[in-house]
Amino acid sequence: MSNLRDILSGSDVIKAALNIVKESGQKAYLVGGTIRDILINSRLGNDYDFAVQGKGIAFAKSFAEKVGGSFFILDNERNAYRVVSGKELQVDFSGLKKNIEEDLRLRDFTINSMAVPLDSLLNNMILLDPLGGENDISNRLLRASSQRSVREDPLRVMRAFRFSSSFDFTMDGELLNQIKKHCEELNSVSEERVRAELFMILEMPAAYKTLKDMDDAGVLRTLLPETERWKRFYQGGWHIHDLFDHSMNAVGIAEEVLNHLNSYFPGYGKKIEDYMAEEIEEYVTRRGLVKIAALLHDSGKLYTRTMQDGRGRFLGHEEKGEAISTDIAKRLKLSRKTEKILRGLTANHMRILGLSKLQRVTSRAKYRFFRDADGYGLELLILSLADAMATPVEGKRLGDLKGLIENLAGYYFEEFIAAPPMPLVTGEDIMKLFGIPQGKEVGRMVEALREAEALGKISDKGEAVNYLKKVAVGQRSEGRSYKKNEN
Repeated sequence: MSNLRDILSGSDVIKAALNIVKESGQKAYLVGGTIRDILINSRLGNDYDFAVQGKGIAFAKSFAEKVGGSFFILDNERNAYRVVSGKELQVDFSGLKKNIEEDLRLRDFTINSMAVPLDSLLNNMILLDPLGGENDISNRLLRASSQRSVREDPLRVMRAFRFSSSFDFTMDGELLNQIKKHCEELNSVSEERVRAELFMILEMPAAYKTLKDMDDAGVLRTLLPETERWKRFYQGGWHIHDLFDHSMNAVGIAEEVLNHLNSYFPGYGKKIEDYMAEEIEEYVTRRGLVKIAALLHDSGKLYTRTMQDGRGRFLGHEEKGEAISTDIAKRLKLSRKTEKILRGLTANHMRILGLSKLQRVTSRAKYRFFRDADGYGLELLILSLADAMATPVEGKRLGDLKGLIENLAGYYFEEFIAAPPMPLVTGEDIMKLFGIPQGKEVGRMVEALREAEALGKISDKGEAVNYLKKVAVGQRSEGRSYKKNEN
């Protein structure tokens, strides 16, 4: 308790809110996550929640003025407001519905159902804890605040798994029963809210275990009904697991790689870690995308199996899987950029396996791999590694594939992204030089120049023009337009 008071008293946010209490005489309480986080790990974050007696709007506006923040109305009817300051600080204000104790009983979990009256910080701090949240924290237990908690907001199904994973807490039996009983009601929750919770779970270092727990409770089939049909669908060949277990194992291995990047990509681990932390859209990072791609990468196999000499074959499963990933992306209302990456990872997850079968992987093949994996090449390396490691194969084959993937990572950082971002000759130059109109032909020639530059064939504008003339002569002699080769 003394630690809680010391940390709160040192917070500029608490000081600003307490000044408003002194000036206005309005009763206000710090509630929820801030108290929880301090009690769990002595951490003071950047999200605060205050419950205010009476109208919250005046309190929130005064707070915005004191901290130089921006004021937003979240829900005027529900008396809910937000103040944002800088890049990270977010403070929410809501008016009390009845009284503080009854309001705390309406919250989701006991660990979030505690409050500190701000004016008590002036004397002997009081912790209001009507449901025993502090004791549950000591016992590392996640309990619902009431028997109606999950039914009142089905998104609490997802939040329960997120909190239990984040804090390594155990759900009590009553909460788990509520989840199993009401998880299908997640379908009534907006896609945006579900997506946010799903990707916050995927972002965690133990997402694999959480997804397994969600499957055991019937939640995964509600979110992604496609996965239920993968169970007991055996692939044969190298695979000893059914499609569901293989896909889940791929998630687990992708997570293992992401958690230990230096071990799998010596010399490049920190760079890849920073890259994977990039947020593509709110709550969706590249790291989370790799994990969901690992789950979905073989989804097309269910629809493409043919038998040959007693062995299952899955020709075209990448394209079918891409269509399934597209449907899921749209269902979750992912952004176009996120959808493009997820589609690309699913469609191209076999490409490195194809490269590994070549006698020699040339610089041109490496360049074209990253060029074609436009914006998701590093993710594809990790997905391919996870897919291979989740499939029991003989040691040399797997070792060769790991070596290729490590080599491709080195090429990416040392050569591919070091190449000049623009060609030495522009599309406009090409149109003037050859007297051709704007169109696909110009684009192909620009790409040919970019590739030649990356491979060190040209280094100045004169060499670039001569190279283009040779390309044009070659096209005329063969009676065709310039086309990209595969290798």
